[in-house]
Parts: sequence; C-alpha cells; structure tokens
Amino acid sequence: PGTNLVDVYIRRLRNKIEREPATPRHLLTVRGEGYSFVPPRAVELSDDANLIGRRQALIDLTALVSQHRLVTVVGPPGCGKSSLAAALPNATTVPLGIHRTVLAAAGAVAEALGHPDVYAALDGRTVVLDGVDHLLPELGATVARWLQGTSCRLVLTAQSALGAIGEHLFVLPPLPPEHAMALLRKRTTQRRGAELRPEEVDVLERVAASLD
Repeated sequence: PGTNLVDVYIRRLRNKIEREPATPRHLLTVRGEGYSFVPPRAVELSDDANLIGRRQALIDLTALVSQHRLVTVVGPPGCGKSSLAAALPNATTVPLGIHRTVLAAAGAVAEALGHPDVYAALDGRTVVLDGVDHLLPELGATVARWLQGTSCRLVLTAQSALGAIGEHLFVLPPLPPEHAMALLRKRTTQRRGAELRPEEVDVLERVAASLD
C-alpha cells in the first residue's frame, strides 16, 4: 500500500493501543526505516511508602482508566486516594484543593500542563484532578466540556461522585490494620532517619488499630 494508506493504518492502530496516541509509547516511528512495536509492560509499581497495601488497587485503577475516560477515585479522608491516583502511569497530577472556583481550577490545569488554552493543554493527556470535593457539583459541567472537546482522560479524587455522564467510580476502602501499621512505621522511620523503639511501635500499633 502507499505511504498515505500506511499512515492511516498506523493512526488507527495507535488510537486502539495507545493511551495517548499523540505521544505513542508502543507503536513508534523509526526515521528512515518505518515503525517499531514496543510491547506494553506490566504496571510499574512504585515502592513509595504511600502505596503500601495498594498494589492491587493500582493495577485495578490503571486498567479502569485505560477503559474509561472519566474515573473518580472515591473514599474517606486520608485513605490514600491522592497517592494512588498520582502513581498512575503516564498521568499528570494537578492539585486543586487550594482553588476555590472552577474558573481558577481551569487556570491551574492549563498552567500545570504548560499551555494557556486548557483544551489544548488537556488534549491527548491523562490528568489527575486531585481534591475536587469543594468544586462539586459545578465542576461536572466543565469536565463534560473538556471530555467532549479533547481526547483527554480525567481521573478525579473526591469523597463523593462527580455525578457526570460517563463517570466510573473507583471506591478505595481504608487500609487493613496491618497495612496501616506498616505505612505508619515506614513513614515515621523515614522522617526521623532511625528505627523505632519497641515502646514507639506499641504506640503506632494502637494508632493504626484506631484508624477508620
């Protein structure tokens, strides 16, 4: 087939297998030769202390985001929604907790992604909008316009659903006590630069057991 027809086929394939077809990671162009296929790897799991006990959750969330363009991670305060969403492969996180209006949030998204036009900034990207509870429900209409006007994927973190058409929820439960204890212990050890004393471990165990 002619070059133009090959290009059409390549674009179609990228639209099917790439999360962001405009910046392919698997079906690559090799100048002067043609194309090269790099098979997708398994989810690369971070060893970040914040992801203790969330290995399967990250795998499941990654799969859900690959299938749907609007996903909201919901759960109680402090359960690790932000850390989990931030660990998504090939995603850019934009914290929105300090922005009190949807207009300000839109400006923050454009600035974080490096383009004055929020639609151009979002197009073809996977973006985490972190901490949007205070922007609900007004944010719903804006998110719908962004999805309609671009090819982006949006992941929100909140305590409740956005309520938009096409939204898929990922419910993140609290950590089991043993994982909560491991998380507290690792964070405390990292911050102080020394191992915990036995009496301190006892205190942390009681704290972990009391967490919701």
